[in-house]
Amino acid sequence: MNSSQSKTSTGKKIALVMGALGVVFVLLLASVPFWFDMDRYRPQIISQVQPYLRGSLKLGKLSLSVWGKFKVGVDGFELIDVNGKEVASAKSISGEVPIASVFGGAPKLSIQIHQPSISVVKDKNGKMNVLELIKTSSSDPTQKVGEAPATAKGESAGQGGFVLNVLNRAQVALNINRAHLNYSDLTTGQQTSVQSLSLETKKISLSEPSQIKLSADLDVKMGEAGAIEGPFELLAMVHPKPSLEGKWQGSLTAKSDLSQIEIRSTNAKFKPKGARGIFMTEWTQERDDLRGSVKVEIPGLDFEGKTKLQFNPSIQGEISLVSNEIDLDKLFGLDPVNSGKNEAKSGAPQAPQSSGKTESLDKSVSPLRQNPWLTQSRITLTSELKSLKTRGVVVSDIKATGLLAQGAMRLSSFKMNLLGGTGTASGQLNLMSSKPTYSMDMELKDLQLGQAVASQSPLLKNTIQGRGYFKLNGAGMSLDPEPAKQNFSCKGNLRIADAKFMTLDLGQIVTQALGQSMVKLIDQVPGLKGKSITQAGPVKSEYEVMTGDFSIKNGVMEAPNFVAKAVEGKGLDLKGSTRLTLSTCEFTADWVVKDTYNLTRARDLSLEQGGVKIDHILAQGNEPVMFPILVGGTCTQPKVNYEAISASLIKVAVGNVTQGLARKATQEVTKKIQEELGKQAAKPLKDALKSIFGK
Repeated sequence: MNSSQSKTSTGKKIALVMGALGVVFVLLLASVPFWFDMDRYRPQIISQVQPYLRGSLKLGKLSLSVWGKFKVGVDGFELIDVNGKEVASAKSISGEVPIASVFGGAPKLSIQIHQPSISVVKDKNGKMNVLELIKTSSSDPTQKVGEAPATAKGESAGQGGFVLNVLNRAQVALNINRAHLNYSDLTTGQQTSVQSLSLETKKISLSEPSQIKLSADLDVKMGEAGAIEGPFELLAMVHPKPSLEGKWQGSLTAKSDLSQIEIRSTNAKFKPKGARGIFMTEWTQERDDLRGSVKVEIPGLDFEGKTKLQFNPSIQGEISLVSNEIDLDKLFGLDPVNSGKNEAKSGAPQAPQSSGKTESLDKSVSPLRQNPWLTQSRITLTSELKSLKTRGVVVSDIKATGLLAQGAMRLSSFKMNLLGGTGTASGQLNLMSSKPTYSMDMELKDLQLGQAVASQSPLLKNTIQGRGYFKLNGAGMSLDPEPAKQNFSCKGNLRIADAKFMTLDLGQIVTQALGQSMVKLIDQVPGLKGKSITQAGPVKSEYEVMTGDFSIKNGVMEAPNFVAKAVEGKGLDLKGSTRLTLSTCEFTADWVVKDTYNLTRARDLSLEQGGVKIDHILAQGNEPVMFPILVGGTCTQPKVNYEAISASLIKVAVGNVTQGLARKATQEVTKKIQEELGKQAAKPLKDALKSIFGK
C-alpha cells in the first residue's frame, strides 16, 4: 500500500515538474517579442534586397510573435522605381504557422495581405516598369557547371523523402483584401484599373483538395475602350493527384456567375446588368497530357473551347471551338436598321471612334517568335459555329480546319452559308516574320445580295442587289488594321445575275441629264426649239448580268472592265471602269451608258433645218444614244457629273447638224454642176455624167 502511494506521489511530482516546464516554455515563447526585437533586422533586409533592384524598397515595422504560433508581420512596404514612381505597395502583410502543425509534420501557413496596390506602366519604348525593376544577376561563380547547388550537397535520399512528405502535407491559406491594380500604356494612352479585388484561398495543398475564391466590386476602366462594373465572384476547386514521377497532376474547375456584371464600350453596352452571364472552365493534367475546356455565355455570345495537348517533348494536340451563337449586333449593342440610316446620312459607314491609339498587334506577337510553344508545336485547329450575325447578316454552319506548325497557321478548309449561298476558302498566316504575312483564296457562290440589302448591311445595302458569284486570291502583310489595308493585294472576278443598283438609279440619272441637256442643246442647235422627248414610262435599271475583273492594292479596289447587260426592254447597258477606296468608301466611275432599247426615246428626237431633215440627232449613225457618266462622291452618296453628259450630247447633236448641212450643200452643188454641164454637153456626155452621178 505504501509502495502504491509512493508511486502515485512520484507521478504527481513528475506531472507538476512537466507542467511547470511547460508553463516556463510558454512564458519564454510569450516573452520572446520583449527580448527579441525583429525590427532591428529591417535595415539588413533592405540592404540585402537593394542590390537586386533598379529602384528602392521601403519596409514598415517588423514584428514577431510565438504565442501558440509563429507569426511575422510587416507594417506595409513600397517598391519605388528609378523615376520615383510607386510600382507596388501594401498596407500590411502578415504570415503565421501554428507551432503544433510544424511539430506534427503538416505545417499550415496562413498569409494575409491588406490593401496591396500594383501599378504597371508600359513606357513609350514598350518597356514595363515591373520588368525593369529587377536586375538580372549571374549565377554563383563558385558553382561549377553540372555541380548541384550548395544547399543540395550531402542531402540524402531519406532527407529528400522527408522534405517531400512535409511539402505534400503542408497547407497554405492566402488572403488578399481590397487590392488595387492599375495598368497604363503610354504608347496608346490607355489605362485599365481594377478596384477592391479580394482573393481567399483555403488549404492550398499538393495532396488535398483546395478551394479558391476570387471576388471584387469591379470598377475596371479601360480608357477609351470601355468599362466593366459590378460585383464579381469566381469559385475554383483544385484536386491534386499523387504522382510518383514528381510532376504535378490533378484537375482545376472554376465557375462564375456574371449576371450582375455590366460590360460596355464607349459607343455600346455589351452586356447590361442583370442579363444572363456564365463562365466555366475545367482543366486536367495527367503526366504529359493537358486537357481543358472554357465555356462563356453572355447576350450575343455562346461558345465553348476545348483543348487536348501533349508535352513530350514538343507540343502536339488539338484545339477546337464550338459555338451556338455569336451575335455581334446584340453583343455590341448595335441596331442594324437605325445605324444603317445614320450611316447613309453621314455618307459612309461609321466605325467606333476612339481618341487613343491602339497597341500594335505586330509587336504583340513578336515575343511568340522566340517561344518554343509556337516554334516547336504542331496543333490541329477546328471550329464549328452554327450562327454568326453582324449588321443583320447571318452567316451559318461555319466549319473550318487548320494546322499550327512552326509558327505558321494554315487554313486547309473553310465552309460557310452566307446570304442564301455558300463560301469556301483556304489560306495561311505566318507569324515568324517581323510583320506577319498571309495569303488566301476565296470563292462565294449564289449569294442573294438582296438579303443583305434587306438587313441594312452597310457593306452591301448601298451597292448591288442580285445573285452574286465572287472569286479572289490575295496576299498581305501585317495584322495592324491600317498597314494591313495598305499591304493587302488581290485579284478576282465577279458575276452578278438578276442585278440592280441600289443607290445609282441610271434611269433617273439619264432622264435628268436629258432634261438639263435640252436647254443647252437649244442654245447650240436652235432648230430644236419647241422639241421635247416623251418617254413611254420610267426607265428601269434591271440587268441580266454584271461581270468584271477587279483588283485590290494599297487599299483601293479597281474594276477596269465592268460590264452590265440590261434585261431586254427594262434597262440601260453599261460598260466602263470603277474605283473604290475601301477605308473611306470614296467612289469614282467612268462609265458609258447605252440606251440599246431606246427606253428614253432620245433616239426619236429629230429636226429639220435649212431644208434638211436630220433623224436621230442625239445618236451617232446607227448606234443607240450614248450617255458618258462620270460619278464621284462615296458609295453611299454618289455624285453624278451631269455636265459631262450634256457636253457629249451637244457634241453629237452639233456634229449631226453640221454633217447634215454639209451633205445638203454638197448635193446642191452637185446638182448645179450637173444642170450646167447638161446644157453644154452633148448627149453622150450627158449619158456619161448620168452614169457617174446616177442622175
